[in-house]
Amino acid sequence: MSFFGGGIFYGSGSFYIGAGSNPANGIPQDLRFYRTTTDGIYVFWWGFNPAFITPSLALANFDLELDTVNTFTSPNLVTFTSGSLVNPPITFQNGNVRKGFAVPVAARIDKIEQIWYARVRTHTPSFVSDWSAVLTWVIPQKVEQQYAENLMISLPDFHVYGKGDLLKPVNQRNSNLYLIEDMYGNQFDKVFYENFLTQTDNYVDMCRDEFLQENFGVLFNFPKPNTLQFVDYRWILMNLFLASLVGSTNEAIILTVQSFTGVPPAITNIRDEEDFFLITIQDPPVVSTAGQTVFHTSQPFIDATITLEQLSTLAVGSTTGFSIGEASDTTDSPPVSFFITSIISGTELEIASIPNVGGQTLNPGDNIVQGLASTTISSVTPGGFISSSNYTTDGVQGTWTMNSPQTAGTVFQAMFDVGNPNDPFPVIFDSLSGSTTLTGLVTFTNGNQNIGGFGTLFLTELSIGDEITDPNGIYIGEIDQITDNTHCHLLNTWKGPTEVNTAYRLLYTDIQLPPPILWDQSTLKAGVLITVFNPGDFILS
Repeated sequence: MSFFGGGIFYGSGSFYIGAGSNPANGIPQDLRFYRTTTDGIYVFWWGFNPAFITPSLALANFDLELDTVNTFTSPNLVTFTSGSLVNPPITFQNGNVRKGFAVPVAARIDKIEQIWYARVRTHTPSFVSDWSAVLTWVIPQKVEQQYAENLMISLPDFHVYGKGDLLKPVNQRNSNLYLIEDMYGNQFDKVFYENFLTQTDNYVDMCRDEFLQENFGVLFNFPKPNTLQFVDYRWILMNLFLASLVGSTNEAIILTVQSFTGVPPAITNIRDEEDFFLITIQDPPVVSTAGQTVFHTSQPFIDATITLEQLSTLAVGSTTGFSIGEASDTTDSPPVSFFITSIISGTELEIASIPNVGGQTLNPGDNIVQGLASTTISSVTPGGFISSSNYTTDGVQGTWTMNSPQTAGTVFQAMFDVGNPNDPFPVIFDSLSGSTTLTGLVTFTNGNQNIGGFGTLFLTELSIGDEITDPNGIYIGEIDQITDNTHCHLLNTWKGPTEVNTAYRLLYTDIQLPPPILWDQSTLKAGVLITVFNPGDFILS
């Protein structure tokens, strides 16, 4: 996951100007233009090196220069800046993958085709890039005068109206004949220019914005989303159009993916992979019988990855009035706090972690309270993680064997990785990468959507739609309601074991959840793995 939080894709690169950065990455690339329906308004649009694409790119400004000489030193030079109030006005399209200016330029001139030049650069408070490659573009001629004169001269009796007036410079014409000529010429020019623009609409990179969807979006059943900038919509359609024409499936996949992210995906043959992803499993609690030594896991596992925990239990005088949540031993000073995870029977409680806090221990005869309920402990079964020297494993059979027989009622819980790696260093899926630890302890209850907290700050640390896990990276679910700082609600019922533990709010849920599907070389002989990089953290739904 190096491209999130490190490497060239996120958190570094030229936009963050630091050690080892390459300023060339920030120079706008592939500068293009197209004409709009409004005469004299042009759109200039461009993209970037993939290493420059980050969420912070949306905050960058850009400078655009237009001139009639490619040195940009003539009196005709016009400059536009996206980050300031400018005159003449501009419309800036701040897309995720592409950016663009819609700007007024020189008007068309009768019988003269104008050659202009354009260049653009990135401009932030801490970084100004070099100028892009120079774009040469053409302003087509205006045909109003030419068409009007041809019309008037073709009249058989044009001499009656005084041809001489037509031959005078435009600013000296004052006859009614000129008014008629001007009216017809203006209409002819509008028809000419609309025909000219209609022909360019046949090219996806030159098509006017308002015709993109009906000319090209319909080909892919992809109408423009309201929140998508036209520069990005045009870029996506261009790549989809090219993807439909190339002969290679891999080429089509690359073009399709990079149209939405600006970055081509990595395509790897699965049969060339030595590693593969593993899934971490946490089994429900297992209660031992008297003298039991061999215990079964829910499925085969990778040897040396299993972790065993013995859950703590308390035998008490009565559990009446007790419930899942915080309780305290009032015998010690200060009181020892712990969590009740389940009610095993009418006289037995299961509690989280070992019954020892800060060097103080729960012992028979201690008094425990929860709210208004109070009782005395008659016996304690310690819990906690079990040293690997106390048991042996057989991952193929899916068992662990304790070195000594266990007493009846001892509660174990196993966590392990499943799979069949082909090399000594299997890749473990880490759903906690980039996660945030939530304050306090959280209770997840089997078969329940409600989540309770102790010392938690749900109102400030969680939002609707956040996804959370337990400390082992086991995916708990998505938050759909937050009542207060100690109560919230899951979108779906939690189907795992009841536990009280620290919880984590995930960051990169769009690529990390749900956990990846297991594969290995013995089950998949062909196919490819497509890794989609999303450095700008764009919504790809």
